[in-house]
Amino acid sequence: MGLQKKKQRLNGKKVSKTVAHYTKNQSVEHNYSSIMKTKYKPASEESRKALYENMGKTFSELEVVIRYQLLFYETLKVNIDKKNSTNTENLHFALMSLSVYSQFINIELLAVLRSCFRATCLFERRYNLKFVNIIMLEGYKHLYGYKNNRRKSLWYKFKPLLNVIDDDEFKKDYLALNNKIKEFGEKNVTNKDQRDFAIHYDDEPLAVYKMLIDLSEEEEVLRVFKFWDLLAEVSSFTLKYQNKYKVDVIIKSNIYPKTPLPSVFYNLFENKKMEFYISLEKHIENQSDKLNYFVKLQEFPVFLRNNFNDIGDDYLFYIDKLIEVIKVSIQLLYLYIDLASATRAFIISENVLEKQIAMKQMNIITYEGFNKLYGVKEEKELTFFKLYLQPIIDMVDDEVIVIKLSQLEKDLNSYEIELKSKENQRHMSVHYDNGVDQIYNMLQDFNPLIEFNHTKKLLDLLPRIFDCSSDCAIILSLKQKDLIDKKNAKTNESIDEINQVFEERT
Repeated sequence: MGLQKKKQRLNGKKVSKTVAHYTKNQSVEHNYSSIMKTKYKPASEESRKALYENMGKTFSELEVVIRYQLLFYETLKVNIDKKNSTNTENLHFALMSLSVYSQFINIELLAVLRSCFRATCLFERRYNLKFVNIIMLEGYKHLYGYKNNRRKSLWYKFKPLLNVIDDDEFKKDYLALNNKIKEFGEKNVTNKDQRDFAIHYDDEPLAVYKMLIDLSEEEEVLRVFKFWDLLAEVSSFTLKYQNKYKVDVIIKSNIYPKTPLPSVFYNLFENKKMEFYISLEKHIENQSDKLNYFVKLQEFPVFLRNNFNDIGDDYLFYIDKLIEVIKVSIQLLYLYIDLASATRAFIISENVLEKQIAMKQMNIITYEGFNKLYGVKEEKELTFFKLYLQPIIDMVDDEVIVIKLSQLEKDLNSYEIELKSKENQRHMSVHYDNGVDQIYNMLQDFNPLIEFNHTKKLLDLLPRIFDCSSDCAIILSLKQKDLIDKKNAKTNESIDEINQVFEERT
């Protein structure tokens, strides 16, 4: 029986069967534990495929559960908002908040790992791996918090119930789980620096490159296992006390979880699905080769200084500037690879919610990538464009280049305005502090046509920024050549003077 039909049967009726019972009956609550408890070892392609398929089944089951849970969650929330709820309802609502949270985090982690196991390109796999730490760190922050933000966490809001629920067993279990949650944070399972590089990129693109190169699939999967251990403890706690403190819930006709647009909207690439999927793979491989090459070029000034002690700073000035211009190209390549990887995840996903999660990641990439390139919330003087390209353009009085740059900046400013209207969407794509229910609703509101059109606008801008970078490289090469010619001219002049003196004396 479909969820909508179940909802119709429940409308206007008291329901004593809790979501926890439904979860247990569906045998979903700990399905992921079979994955979690498996000793990790390097996977063959066959085992990767099996993991991918098993995770897909668990993902689909968890999606049904969370939609059913949200139905109860929204009903309880209405009662809480009206301030006419009982202590038992408040407890049940707090437990439901934890349960919905743990299920949603599981869903996100499963989506990322499935994309990782399906990835065929090394950098595509690393793209997916970097989201593991992001989800875990942001998930833990929402559950318990780090330092100053703990008062905003789910667990902190849960604490006042200890004073109104007269149950020693409950208090004992609460304190035991509290210690486990706290211990997880103290073990530094998550990595703040890695999270920042993965979301915000960095002023020094080599730092991002090192983060990506250092990513280990084994280490990230083991990290997930540790977090799944904690989520299993949270789920067990919520299940126990949802069963113990049952409440009668009246489902009203105006309360229901949001649903996505019809599936036709998610079949954007269906006609040439695999053709486009494979072409993106080749695109990622080509851009990864360019990325590796440009990264190696970053070492060139150091090589010159270490091997040619007599080389002057004036000679290296334009070379240093050229290396800065190449940093812009590296940042552009990150965006190409990241967006192509997210698009491949969207295309290959069998589940609409998985596709929505891929689009959520695309929101992060477009917003943060453009912010680092040109600026949305950062001061423009600190962006790649203003730091590395603008000073080079200002070196010459070339009308063609000036006009081209002027039009580019006009279009960049236009895209910046569009991005600013998506600031809340970007925030909810990274953080969970608005509530998992709100993030879930945001995902259901996605229109793939709109989201991909938004991404396409950025992809149309990237070649033009590359072109601007090429212009800057040419300008610097001409300046370098002019400097060398002048030095050679002085040397030749000195040689001519020596020859003249020699001729006069002979």
